[in-house]
Amino acid sequence: MSFPPTGRWRFVVPNAVTCLSLVVGLYSIVCSFAGRFEEAAWLILLSVLLDKLDGTVARALNASTKIGVQLDSFSDFATFGLAPGFLFLGLNTGSGPYAAYWGTDTLATVAKLASAFLVVMSALRLARFNVMTDDIGGRIFLGCPTTLVGGLSASFLLTAWKYELPPAVVAAYPYVLFVLGLWMVSNLPLPKMRKTSSNAFNIFTIVNVLVSYVLIVLRVYPEIPFLQSFLYLFIGTWYASTRMKDDWTQVRQAAS
Repeated sequence: MSFPPTGRWRFVVPNAVTCLSLVVGLYSIVCSFAGRFEEAAWLILLSVLLDKLDGTVARALNASTKIGVQLDSFSDFATFGLAPGFLFLGLNTGSGPYAAYWGTDTLATVAKLASAFLVVMSALRLARFNVMTDDIGGRIFLGCPTTLVGGLSASFLLTAWKYELPPAVVAAYPYVLFVLGLWMVSNLPLPKMRKTSSNAFNIFTIVNVLVSYVLIVLRVYPEIPFLQSFLYLFIGTWYASTRMKDDWTQVRQAAS
C-alpha cells in the first residue's frame, strides 16, 4: 500500500480509524463494568479525538462514502451513547461511588432512567442525522452532537475528580443528562467548526484542536477540554441562533 493511499485503499484508512474509535468505546464500557471509572472517562475523550480524525482523514483522501457515514454512526452510538450511559450507571447505582447520594430506590431509579435516556436520545439523534445528512449541509448542526455530549460529560467527571468537587454535585449530573438528551434531538442550531475566511479564527481553531489532542493523549488538564466543550456548546448555540438565522431556517425546513 502506497502513502498516501490510492485506489480502494484510501477508503480503508478513515474506516479503520472509525473502527478503532468503536473498539475504544467498547473498552470504555468494559472499564465501567470493572469499576475503573476514570479510565472509562479518558477513553471516551480519546474516542472524541478519533471521531474527529476519521472525518479529517476522509476529507483529506477524498474517501467519504455512505458506508463510512453509517459506520461512523454505529461507532458514535457505542462510544458516545452506550459508553457514557454505562459510565453514569456504574457511578450512581449498585456499589458505585455515588449510589448513596440517591438515597431511596425511587431516587436511584432516576439515575438509571437518566443513563437509559441518554442512550435512547443518542440513537434517535444519530438516526435523524443519517436520514438528513444530505439536507443539513456543512454549516450548522441541529441539536447537540453526540460526540460533544460524550466529551462534555467525560471531561466534567475528570475535572470534578481532579478538583475534588463535592460528591453530591457530581452525583447530581444525571439530571443534566436529561437536558443534554433533549438538546441532542432539538432544533437548536450549533455552528460546525469549519475553515472560514478569517485566518485568525482558523488559527485559533487549529490551536485548540491540537491542544485537545495533546492533553487527552497525555491525560492531563481535563478542565481544558471541559471548558472548550462547554463554551463551544453555549456560545456556539447563541451565535448560530442570532447570526446564522438563514442557515438555521433552511435546515429546519429540510428537517420538517
